[in-house]
Amino acid sequence: MYSYLVLQDPGHNKVYFEQSKQLALAELTLTCEKFTEQCSDVAILHIAGIRYLSFKSNAELEAKSLELLSQMSFAFALYEQKDSNGREVLIPISKSFVPNVDPKISSILKYPGKTNELFTRMMINIARLTGKPSKGTPRLFDPIAGRGTTLYEGMIYGFDVIGMEIKPQPVQEATQFLKKYFETEKIKHRFDKYKLKGKSKNPTVQKLEFVYAKDKQLFKNPVNQKKVSFIESNSALANEYFKSNLFDFIVGDLPYGIAHNNASKSINNSRNPYTFLKDSLDSWLDVLKPGGTIVLAWNSFLLDMENMRELMESHGYHTLKGGAFDQFEHMVDRSIKRNVVVAIKK
Repeated sequence: MYSYLVLQDPGHNKVYFEQSKQLALAELTLTCEKFTEQCSDVAILHIAGIRYLSFKSNAELEAKSLELLSQMSFAFALYEQKDSNGREVLIPISKSFVPNVDPKISSILKYPGKTNELFTRMMINIARLTGKPSKGTPRLFDPIAGRGTTLYEGMIYGFDVIGMEIKPQPVQEATQFLKKYFETEKIKHRFDKYKLKGKSKNPTVQKLEFVYAKDKQLFKNPVNQKKVSFIESNSALANEYFKSNLFDFIVGDLPYGIAHNNASKSINNSRNPYTFLKDSLDSWLDVLKPGGTIVLAWNSFLLDMENMRELMESHGYHTLKGGAFDQFEHMVDRSIKRNVVVAIKK
């Protein structure tokens, strides 16, 4: 048997790091299921006062498995654990994931109510691990984009990303941030504005889009270009502006009904996740590809997991249950108990 350790990223704040143990275990469990090797004994392990996540495999990890391990949201450093003459030895393993943009992009923009970037990265990675592989560049949709943390995390993985946000100020701040970021990092880019006409009588909306590549040479070939876009509109109308079966992944952090509320101008003007989703799930299902994954975080004080899954099933989604999928609930503060639901389009 081979033994491996993952040193967990400190997570930028102590509260999230302490709450994230079970989340990291769940993500590692789902990751190990994708290895060609057989894994076992996924657990928390403390060595000299330092917390690691550990697992064993029946063979040395191949390159593809190491890449999957490196792509986990919390993976800060990787080690193989060996016994050498009765002494425990940790042998560093190079991470094999090469991000499309600097992972620090998500931590630059600060604002109240911002979701921890590593939590957002975890949701995207869960979508990747459970979704049907896509041909070409995967497309990620955040229907409650805010100032774009989910989109920036999708950029790290090299996805084409698009977000809908009903409030104008977050969209303006996000586009200003991206423009400055591309210029500062000397990333070749182009900024475009498009008018999108609704299929019914819904008003025309504006799509703000950056097309970018790492350098000028890569930018010359459209194959190398990536896209990040914002639309200021109600995401319950997503299928009015997007083609059916367009997105590989839908990832979003629903309003918690506490301080920030992306749904305040939704069809029902409600902060309640049940009412908001009841208005939106059919539209989101339409724009999600068959076999595509939707991953949503929400405040389970307002809606428990059983009712969340029942709601999604009633709108045509197949929710994933048991094992790691039941291990995401955790306290954020006294008024927010956050959970994550994962579902696929049948």
